Amino acid sequence: MTARGAGLPMGVSGFRFLLLLVRGIEAVVRCAGYLAAWLFVLIGGMIVYEVLMRYVFIAPTIWVEEVSRLLLIWSAFLAMPYLLQRGGFLRIEAFVVHFPPAPRRFAEGAGLLLIIGFASTMVYEGVSMVQASVRIGRASDTMLALPQWWGEAAVPAGFALLLLQAAFNLFRLLAAGRER
Repeated sequence: MTARGAGLPMGVSGFRFLLLLVRGIEAVVRCAGYLAAWLFVLIGGMIVYEVLMRYVFIAPTIWVEEVSRLLLIWSAFLAMPYLLQRGGFLRIEAFVVHFPPAPRRFAEGAGLLLIIGFASTMVYEGVSMVQASVRIGRASDTMLALPQWWGEAAVPAGFALLLLQAAFNLFRLLAAGRER
């Protein structure tokens, strides 16, 4: 049985479903942030390994530089939505801190709208870039010749999560403004 016209299980309101969806995606954003942090640790370990192999054992690797670069790209794009969720984005607040609450919320909302617009563009362009790389079989110019789309896929993935997180932040900002 479903709620009338909503396609939701009986007893689950649209608001409750939306709240569960937001919590689920924010959990994904948190996991992406933790994964990004661990990728940075892994990159550090790989670089230490390369230094030891190159300068101690005189046996440099062919994979560490390219794999660590790929992981760096993914960790940077996965960290973006997590930083927005945690309020870690850089903000210029020289004037805004002196504003009354309503104009301050407006400025924050305008910033979130800019993030949403830019992230939407990057998701669209990123998907196009990945599709083109897959279609023509583009690969890196190294001995590993990794498919180029492996790194390029981080762009739409990271910006899609950033877009969702910015939309949730904007929703919360608007809801907080209505409660007053």
